[in-house]
Amino acid sequence: MDKIYIDIISWAGTILSILGQVLINRKQVSAYYYWIIGCVLWGIIGIATKNYALLTMYVIYLGLDVEGLYHWKKLAKKIKRRKIKHAKDDNR
Repeated sequence: MDKIYIDIISWAGTILSILGQVLINRKQVSAYYYWIIGCVLWGIIGIATKNYALLTMYVIYLGLDVEGLYHWKKLAKKIKRRKIKHAKDDNR
């Protein structure tokens, strides 16, 4: 892969990772999507540059991001069910 493409993908991965962290700090579930895309881009860089330590790290981060997204959505469903239950109880 040409250096220019490596640089472009690296900067895109950096920007998405920083944006993901900012959104996590603000407790926004959309952060995980930015992190996931960033991890994929950094994984591509790891493969293209044969930097297998970098690739390993971002594969692990990718797994953690998918797990975090799963738990966040699971918790959101639980909270939604509680709100519906309490709303029904309040209407009685």
